[in-house]
Amino acid sequence: MSNTSGVKTEKSCGAIVFRRHNNNFEFLVIKHRAIAGGHWDFPKGHVEHGESEEETAKREIYEETGLNVNFISDFREPISYSPKKEVVKTVVFFLAECFSSNVEYIFPELVDHKWLAFEEALDQLTFDNAKQVLKKANEFLTTIK
Repeated sequence: MSNTSGVKTEKSCGAIVFRRHNNNFEFLVIKHRAIAGGHWDFPKGHVEHGESEEETAKREIYEETGLNVNFISDFREPISYSPKKEVVKTVVFFLAECFSSNVEYIFPELVDHKWLAFEEALDQLTFDNAKQVLKKANEFLTTIK
């Protein structure tokens, strides 16, 4: 998709996936396969034609981890960045709870995953914008605990 200024726009959706473990929250961070050693992030991917944001996030989570999730209402956090010149990418993150921690790599996009407490997840994530979304998700969860 391009706008009138010649900048291409892309949209992806995903989620901060969490589980309850010993009265605490643990967050799923995944390592993406990449030429430069990969990076740690959350499950996410491109919106396909006709999909809603939630449908995209749910599909991508399942394709990358094999997990089925339930979204937590009222959490939607978009971030934007430029992955390369003349491209602006927006990623919309939701908050999703899963009841199984059995991660399966359905597609070969992932090379590793970890269930981590908030502070460890924050340290593990590669990008600052992912860390900011995790902070917001954690704050949100403390209000509904």
